[in-house]
Amino acid sequence: MLGLAVLIAIAVIATFGALSAAGPASASSLYEPIVITAGSGCGLLAGYGIMSVGAGEAHILNVCVAVDFRCRGLGRTLMLYLMRRARALGMEEAFLEVRPSNLTASRLYHALGFEQIGVRRGYYQAPAGREDASVLRCALTAIPE
Repeated sequence: MLGLAVLIAIAVIATFGALSAAGPASASSLYEPIVITAGSGCGLLAGYGIMSVGAGEAHILNVCVAVDFRCRGLGRTLMLYLMRRARALGMEEAFLEVRPSNLTASRLYHALGFEQIGVRRGYYQAPAGREDASVLRCALTAIPE
């Protein structure tokens, strides 16, 4: 995928517990980056994802892959990792929002089993004002390989 000189390591950087006045909440957030390290041992952050889980649902809040690392399968690797992690935590379905103009991400999410269930009007800031978000859902019972 990246060549022999590059190692992909998925590392859990931190797990955040949401806190309320009554103490820890039932949901938690996971920050799961893909770290790219070259032979010299220097690491470059190639991508990351942020997901919150609770009440049987995973909400994939953010998935980013650095421009220099796109089209190498890292987005798919990261999404599959988050989906499998959510399933291992007992979540039954995953939700996310995506810009309709982000065709690459939309194609990936649909290939992974996500289906559009709604639209959030004016959800994203855009150069010409606001852009809608497509709301997608995926059952985590059959995660692709």
